[in-house]
Amino acid sequence: MNKIFSILSVAALLFSGGCGDGTESLSPSAPEPNYFEVDASDNSQEAQLRRSFRDDTGIYLIFSDLLATYTDEYGVQREERVDFNWGMTTSSSDNDPTFDVLEDSEKSNVTELIKRYFIPYINVEGGSMKPYSVLLVKNLEKRISSGRYMPADYVSCWRCFGINATDWIGADDDEAKSLGYSLLQSLIQDRLNYTSSELIPFFEISEEYYELEYISKAAPEWIDNQDMEIIYNLGFLDYYPDWMDDPAYDEFQNESNDFKSFLSGLFDPDFEETWKDYPQIMLKYNTLKKCIEDIGIDFNAVK
Repeated sequence: MNKIFSILSVAALLFSGGCGDGTESLSPSAPEPNYFEVDASDNSQEAQLRRSFRDDTGIYLIFSDLLATYTDEYGVQREERVDFNWGMTTSSSDNDPTFDVLEDSEKSNVTELIKRYFIPYINVEGGSMKPYSVLLVKNLEKRISSGRYMPADYVSCWRCFGINATDWIGADDDEAKSLGYSLLQSLIQDRLNYTSSELIPFFEISEEYYELEYISKAAPEWIDNQDMEIIYNLGFLDYYPDWMDDPAYDEFQNESNDFKSFLSGLFDPDFEETWKDYPQIMLKYNTLKKCIEDIGIDFNAVK
């Protein structure tokens, strides 16, 4: 089966092009078909839905990983499928997801809800989060180990972002808005972690405290009263208590957990009101939000 992205095919092409006696003349080959594009002769309801989605968002819409079937020049039946083992990075893979296709009666409403309540968050021109295509399916699961699968909100590869639309089927506007926000949160949590270079401005704010490790080194008064105002004023939302209950060895959150705490805060509608009187916390909150917006997320896109 042909894969959309076949490294071996490219290598074979380069190899064959490098052989010979040098007398061959190269003739231009036909352009590679875009299998995500709706066939121009297809006027079905699904085809119109897919064209409309593409026109409105600039993103291709598909409902199956099977993009095309055809007979090649040698009479061999071929298939073109989305290859979810070709990850967004050279080291990532979504490990053979399984899913069911949507019923025809489900496609229109689900598409409209996802287009309205999720796509705007990531449909930022020039942003790295905007997908080339979106696959809408249901009962999506990803393999986590040999023979073991677990439900997944989404699955992604180089040219496709697959969404588990199970919970969107029959959802009303309020439910769909909540689903879109939850999906955005899952996407950001998977996309970024404490090693991400995009987050350097966030971590620089508290770098000295990560290195100090113990709160008492930055604030000796912590030993006497363990006043939470101390860590709040230093820009932290929580801390690690010493397992022997000695305040001298209570620790600041490390980079990973500090990031997770503030990322949760980004999705808390009351965060800014709760922490408005703590300048360092608000500085870290706004810096993290800016870092995430810079990769192509618009938190304000859905009203």
